[in-house]
Amino acid sequence: MFGISDPGIWLAYLLEILCLVFGAWYGIKYWNQDDDIDSSRQAADILKPKTSKSTKSANKPTHN
Repeated sequence: MFGISDPGIWLAYLLEILCLVFGAWYGIKYWNQDDDIDSSRQAADILKPKTSKSTKSANKPTHN
């Protein structure tokens, strides 16, 4: 029934369960790690002086 006697089907079910367990473990382990990195990047970006591309190009000398 459903081809369960075939070893390939057993292997597919086993891999599906392993992927499910790995995905749950990975999600729980790394749930909030990126939040800490992003907040430190945002703090560093706030401290940097802002320069726009238009002011940089306006200061270039022109050759006529």
